[in-house]
Amino acid sequence: MELGAKIRQLRTERSLSQEALAHALGVSRQAVTKWEAGAALPSTANLLALCDLFGVPMSELTGSQEPSARRMPRSSLYGAVLLGVSAGLAVLTVPAWIFQSAKNSPDNLIGMADEATGIWVTGAPVLLYVLTGLAVLCAAAAVFLLFFQKRKK
Repeated sequence: MELGAKIRQLRTERSLSQEALAHALGVSRQAVTKWEAGAALPSTANLLALCDLFGVPMSELTGSQEPSARRMPRSSLYGAVLLGVSAGLAVLTVPAWIFQSAKNSPDNLIGMADEATGIWVTGAPVLLYVLTGLAVLCAAAAVFLLFFQKRKK
């Protein structure tokens, strides 16, 4: 249904004359006549006022279908989140590994005393291994969810 016919239909359903509708919108009766005949189109402000007056959404008045929001499949959403988590973990672990490898201690050294009361033990800390493992697991899960999971249609 065209815009003019829809305006006419909504106006007559509400028992409004062209004059009453024009008065409510602050336009001339001739403007309403032109809209209904298809000789002219209402301005955006008048379209919004018509929607408000008739209590209908813009898509119903204009007859256009608003594009429905395409929803991302859950597996893709979870994959994207996991990919972000793995990237964050990589940002944490790569500098830690670089710092750890730059300590310049001999390979056969298990530990040494740095002070009279403290002991400094070389080698990668367990937390570094855990963070690296988590980054790899998150990345693998993200790749699985994003690329190998069958998409539902």
